[in-house]
Parts: sequence; structure tokens; C-alpha cells
Amino acid sequence: MCLAQLIRTIWHSSWSGPVFGFAFVAAICGFAYLAGARQRDSGVTPDGLYIDPKYLDFGEVWEQEGLKLTLPVVNRSREPIDLQPHSDACACLSVSPSRLYLQPGDRGELQLSIDLTGKETQAVSFSRREEGSTSRLLSTSDSTRRRMTIPLVLSTTPPYYRAQKSLVGIVTSPIHLSARRCWLGEFLNQNGAERATEIQARPYDSAQTLTAHSDLDFVFVAIIRDRLSITVRPREGMKPGPFQGTIRLVAVLPNGRALPPVPVRIEGTIVSDLQLTPESIPLGPKNLGTMAEESVTIRSRSKRAIRSISCQHASDTLTIQSRLIEQGEAAIVDLKVHCQKASHQSMAVIVRATDGGGTERVATLLVTYYGLGPAAGAQEKDIHTKVSSK
Repeated sequence: MCLAQLIRTIWHSSWSGPVFGFAFVAAICGFAYLAGARQRDSGVTPDGLYIDPKYLDFGEVWEQEGLKLTLPVVNRSREPIDLQPHSDACACLSVSPSRLYLQPGDRGELQLSIDLTGKETQAVSFSRREEGSTSRLLSTSDSTRRRMTIPLVLSTTPPYYRAQKSLVGIVTSPIHLSARRCWLGEFLNQNGAERATEIQARPYDSAQTLTAHSDLDFVFVAIIRDRLSITVRPREGMKPGPFQGTIRLVAVLPNGRALPPVPVRIEGTIVSDLQLTPESIPLGPKNLGTMAEESVTIRSRSKRAIRSISCQHASDTLTIQSRLIEQGEAAIVDLKVHCQKASHQSMAVIVRATDGGGTERVATLLVTYYGLGPAAGAQEKDIHTKVSSK
């Protein structure tokens, strides 16, 4: 009753015209907005490509490295469409086929594979939703249940158009980990140089049991209560250099069902027991016909004695002499490089040292220089001539 009286009062007032005019415009804009929202939610892109929105929601799933989805697409336009699906923002998504040709009215399917463990996937922690804060999965996991949004870009020709859809769902991790990536450090390539570390590993449900497996034969893992113990045991003679691997943890339900494995990335470096100082010799630019000299000191990181030392190389321009110093605690390698070749030159020297027990240790020394001579000078002159002629 009061509302009707208010409307009659406004209608008979002197400013009823502007008020109702404004209301009419607002109503038209509201209807237009709702119509646009309905069109956006219909799943049809401006170029006539239709994707049912229900296929973009993959529901609630366990965290896994390869979630497989099938995405039907329909060409509702009157022209053929060359569809090129991809993802610019997330490397966790792979799409096949990379191109899909659809005639008017045709229906095709895109096969999607999503790595739900990847650090590129954005996540909103359920425990912090009320505060509106977001987090990004890097090396740690702060929630076992999170909502994920993964962009899918649909580029079509012709007409040349680019649309973006979002794959959404809730991902539950079977295991809560204090770290998803571990740097294990440096290890000598010899027996007994092992080292261990631990990270927290707690199953989503206390009734679950955990198993773990490493894909590196010198990395051993064990589950101790709510901890994952990682032990690195290098072997004698292992090739020096960085290593990368994956530990996969599997949560097993009481009925024996195994949930999808959760990966933990591990990284480290195997180093030689022989420590070279310097580790490489960059001689820089050298005129052809000159000789460069350099010395390298060799010691044992494990303080083992050096009884003999030898060097191997495949260069006819390199002369090497070695000698023991400090009563076998170290050695000196003297190098002489005859700079006889133009442009960039690189030579690898394999250094072998033997201790009193006959155990051999190996390290690699890299020697580089850039030869400046007639060949290089002629090339520079030719370039200068071309520039001058322009």
C-alpha cells in the first residue's frame, strides 16, 4: 500500500518525467546485461563455436599428474572453422589434437591432459577463502583441498577470433607435504658420502597408509610415522654433474585401493673428489702463433692422498706436465696452449688421480680460447667492407 502511494506521489509530481525516464533507461540496461550474461553462459563464442559449459567443470578429483578429460566442441556457424586450442598461462595443460577442422554443424572432441601437481596451477586455499587471499603452489602445499582454474585458449581461423574458456574444479591432495621440491645439496662420487633429509608427509585421512618410491637407484626413501626420509648414497665413480629425480608417494585406502601418486621433485649435484682450482681455464682472445701458460692445483675433497696423476686430451696444440706437491696431499698441472687455430676453441682435459689403495678418481678440466689471426681478421675486414658499401 505504501509503495503504491509513493508511485502515485512521484507520478503527479513535477519531476516525475526525469525520474521515470531514468528508471526506464536503467531497466533497459538491466535487461541488456542479463541477456549478455545469458549469452556468455550459453557456451557459444562469437565465431559460432559451441562448448557445453558442463564439460568445463571437472568436479572434485584427487590430485594427479595426468587427469584425462574429453571436451566436445560443435561448429554452429555457417562457415568451416579451423580450431587451434592451447594454453598460454599454464604449462600443466596439454591438448590434442593441436588443430581441429570443423565443417558447419560438425562435432569434434578435444582430449585434455592436466597435471594437477604442477606449480603453474593457481590455487585458492579453502582455509583462507573467507579472507579472500590467494596462494600459488610453489614448493610447498598449504592446503589439501583447493579450487583450481585452468585457462584454455580457443583460436579459430576463419574468422580470426580468440576466445578463452576456464576449466574449473576442486582438487584434493591425498597427502599433505611440507615441500614439493627438495634441493639435496652436493655429494662426492664415492662410497660412504651419504646424507639424509626429511619432509613432513601426512595422509589426507589418518586411516590411509603411505608408500614411496624413487626413480633414482642411489636415492632411498622410507616412511617414518608422518615423515618422508630421503637418503642419497652415491657410489664410487659416479659421473659428476647435476641430477634430477622424482619420488612418488602413494596413499592406500583401508580397502586396498591406491590413490593417484603425489610427486616430490628432488635435485642435487654429484661432484668429483678431485677439486680443481681453477675449475676451468678461459684464456680469452689470443693471437695466432702465441703460447699461453696456466697452472691448476688439484686436491682431494675427502683429504685422500694423491700418489699418481695423469691427464688425457685429444688436442695437438696442448702440452701438459704434472707434479705432486705437499708430500702427496696435492698436485700441480702445468698447461701450455699453442694458439694455432682461429675462432673459438675448446679442449677437454680428463684428469685422473690414484691414491695409495689404487682407487682412481676422475675430474674434467675445460680449456678455451678465441684465436685472432688472418682468418678472423679477414672475416672482420669483409664485414667492415659490407657495412661501408651500404
